[in-house]
Amino acid sequence: MAAMLLAGATSFMIVQHRVAAADAHMQALADEAALAGVNALAATEGQTEAKRIEAAHAAVNKVMASRGEITPIITPSIDEMKMSVALTHSNTGRGRALLATARYVTAGAAVSPAQTADAVTKKRPRG
Repeated sequence: MAAMLLAGATSFMIVQHRVAAADAHMQALADEAALAGVNALAATEGQTEAKRIEAAHAAVNKVMASRGEITPIITPSIDEMKMSVALTHSNTGRGRALLATARYVTAGAAVSPAQTADAVTKKRPRG
């Protein structure tokens, strides 16, 4: 009985480790896609809103091209120069989602303490 319990606990821990590793990879992918999208918004400044959104979507989709089984939920905000990308582990859009949001800040622009705290929190290793 104890051996079965130990085997079950070990299996559970292995599964949890694999889920955590997959989530870390997906989060990095979401971060990269959000950065690509917001950089595309910044690079197309001066063009029509439709062209800028099209460029941002194209940049996100280029990052996601290697993971065809994942359909990102893309939310650009031209007014705020912000791009959010949500990823789920399935194409149905159901289940736990991983979200990344990137904001474009021009060089020399003031950054609020809240934005700084958010960036520092994201860079800390989770454990």
